Amino acid sequence: MIHIYDYDHFGRGIGKLNDEVIFVKGALKDEDVEITNIEEHKYFKECEVSKIIKKSPNRVEVVCPYYKKCGGCQLLHMSYQEQLNFKEEKVKNILTKYYKSDVVVKPIISTTQFGYRNKLSLKVKHNKLGLYEEGTNKLVPIDKCLLASDKINELLSELKNKDLKGKDEVILRSSSLGEYMVSFLNDEAFMLEKINDLVFKISAKSFFQVNTEGAVKLYNKILEYLNSTGNEKVLDLYCGTGTISLYISKYVKEVTGIEILEEAINDAKHNKEINNITNVKFVCTSASNIRVEPYDIIIVDPPRKGLDQMTIDKVLEIKPTKLIYVSCEPMTLARDLKKLDKSYNVLEITPLDMFPNTYHVETVVLLCRKEPAMLIDEKSKYKSWSNLKKQMNDLLCDPLKKSISYFYTNYHEVHNAYGRATINYNKKELVAFSWIEMYEQDQDINRLWQEGEKKSHSEMLREKWMPECTLCDANFIDSVTVFLKTDIAASLQSDNYLLRVFAYMDRRVGKRALVKIRDEVEKLPEWVKQFYQIRCEAEGLCFQQNRTIDESICLLERK
Repeated sequence: MIHIYDYDHFGRGIGKLNDEVIFVKGALKDEDVEITNIEEHKYFKECEVSKIIKKSPNRVEVVCPYYKKCGGCQLLHMSYQEQLNFKEEKVKNILTKYYKSDVVVKPIISTTQFGYRNKLSLKVKHNKLGLYEEGTNKLVPIDKCLLASDKINELLSELKNKDLKGKDEVILRSSSLGEYMVSFLNDEAFMLEKINDLVFKISAKSFFQVNTEGAVKLYNKILEYLNSTGNEKVLDLYCGTGTISLYISKYVKEVTGIEILEEAINDAKHNKEINNITNVKFVCTSASNIRVEPYDIIIVDPPRKGLDQMTIDKVLEIKPTKLIYVSCEPMTLARDLKKLDKSYNVLEITPLDMFPNTYHVETVVLLCRKEPAMLIDEKSKYKSWSNLKKQMNDLLCDPLKKSISYFYTNYHEVHNAYGRATINYNKKELVAFSWIEMYEQDQDINRLWQEGEKKSHSEMLREKWMPECTLCDANFIDSVTVFLKTDIAASLQSDNYLLRVFAYMDRRVGKRALVKIRDEVEKLPEWVKQFYQIRCEAEGLCFQQNRTIDESICLLERK
């Protein structure tokens, strides 16, 4: 007798036989069973139930005559609530073991247990229709599938009287609009499906969620995770016939859908037209071949194998604020979340039972970009400074360039969300805005925008971040460089003292200007006074020998 104390990822009971783990097909947690057909593998054993000694209250009568032979279902002997418990725990266990031990998984979203499938792929052998026995190519002829819609079972019954000679496979589809498709009869076959107020064309080879009810619940969860303001630019990878792209289109600014299957992209473009949607575009290419350009949010819905490394690299290079990952395989999800962990935090995980009576489970994950930390690695710091130094050198006269390293060592650098160097007026240092500070201010600006503030987002950012400066371009150092080269006088008279400091260093500031700003320098930090001294010496001006740099700076006769 074997006591079953848990489930494996395939819904089999886990017990121990002679202190070795054994997987028991058809057994439920907390049952005591007798077993048969023991098969030994390298690291484990598996078997079947021959007799139930202690029955679980979660066991139900199996209503399918093909259950023990057909490989379509694995959990029909479980109550539906136990199926949901199993799948929720499965997601938790896999992510805890292979991703992070502290993950929190939300309660699973349920769907209708039977008659939910809008698609059924059947094999044909010797003019008979059926499904393969699990793990074999042996056909199990069937008259009906409990998971399929009534229309599909009606089509199945009709096909039994057809001559199927020369056919290997047939795909049956049905829709909530009453339409259907038998794909081997016509390669150009298609049907229409409706989700909420959107109509979709579905071709034989195009991907479409097999559970229409589940698809609506999935897309609504994606909308919840979007939490959009209406200004977002979204990238939808593995978009299929464009269902997600079109479903979210009226809630965001624009969407780009990516799909490698040409037939699916053609359907997606057709779906865009028949629904009169203008802010979505579809591109036929692989997810790993996408162009790197700015997106606020990326949605990925890959096949069971998950994301390849090239696609992950592209996502990390694009750096969206949010990433929504739709997964049909928790193992590859855990692997990919681990690869994304350096740059993204997981905020929420929600399982969804898209495939009742099977061990498969859909999972939707919301990720948010992490705050970049201050640079403490010297190599990274100097690599960043080298670009800044190149720009700063344009501001300096030739005699001062040899002293530029002194100038930089008086500063500390951080990276903002875009990795650009800029000027922080709060700290009076040449740094970038810290990401958290920028994020908080950006949230305030988004709130103002939603409350009806009519100014543009960029204008409000400029007022929030740099109220004393009219030059607030994306790369501020470049702007300062250009500005100083065109209007030195304005810089010298600016109310912002850092602009004046940059002006002091410009190679075109002559002796007159250096004399003129003598009193101004007295009010500035020590490093500015020292740099001002170097600047004056480069122009042939010097300081009195009996005065220190902390005292007022005055001009002596020429050297």
